[in-house]
Amino acid sequence: MGVFLGADGGASKLMLCLSVSGARHYCKLQKGVNPFVSGRGSSVSTIIEAMKDCCARNGVGESEVDGIFAGIAGATEKDYKSELKAALEKTFPNAACGVSHDGENIIYAAFPSSDGAIIICGTGSSCFVHKGGEIFRIGGYGKFDIEGNGCEIGKRAIAHTLKSYDGRAERSVLCEKVEQLAGGNCLEKLDELISLPVKDVASFAKAVFDSARAGDCAALEIIDSSARFLASYADAASRYFEGGFDICTAGSIGTDGIMLSAITKYAPSRARIFALGTEPVEGALVKAERLYYGRKH
Repeated sequence: MGVFLGADGGASKLMLCLSVSGARHYCKLQKGVNPFVSGRGSSVSTIIEAMKDCCARNGVGESEVDGIFAGIAGATEKDYKSELKAALEKTFPNAACGVSHDGENIIYAAFPSSDGAIIICGTGSSCFVHKGGEIFRIGGYGKFDIEGNGCEIGKRAIAHTLKSYDGRAERSVLCEKVEQLAGGNCLEKLDELISLPVKDVASFAKAVFDSARAGDCAALEIIDSSARFLASYADAASRYFEGGFDICTAGSIGTDGIMLSAITKYAPSRARIFALGTEPVEGALVKAERLYYGRKH
């Protein structure tokens, strides 16, 4: 049945799935590999070393791997895909190798053999449509996507807390939870907060969802605004389909029940929206197998 390796990488972690004659072996690294965040060289070397280690720990030689697909957030960074692909082909000389954005992982995890759309919302957000074997992108423009992602949700949580100090916002549960994550008064820690990397700002989104579950109005307002933005992805995706169509949400924020309900409220009524029920890396494995069998035939 072959040996295949799939990779799903983002700003904060890398997940690998090694399939040996159908048996799955998972390897997780708590280190970001988005080249826009960690740098292209660091991303490539981290992925290669993690793959080599995963194979070694499971008794697989590098020349035994038949197919590899790496779906990495930020893969659109200049020359990154060709650089990582070249490194993969050098390290795993007999493997059919492919590199693309992490959205492809989710597409093939959610829709391995059918059409549909995905909305990804983690540190960043984006949407992809899978139609007739082609993939179309909607959004996902980094700093120019000013809502609907973990970084902006975290930023708004911190902003709300800061405004509570000068009287522009009422103090609420959200403020307390933000201060817990910040380790104290946000105004006193302002310089530290301003210098936080994107993924650390996004970690404050947790305070929003925890507060929303406690009924905090400010948190619910942030989620509602973000959901409207994400639902605009669904509206744009609807143009590719006639009648009902499926949308799969993914990412730590996109799969949260509160956000899923809010997106559904604002999305087109003919969209059937559900959360991804498997790890995105499973989609990378599907793609790795297709690359191998496509090369053979």
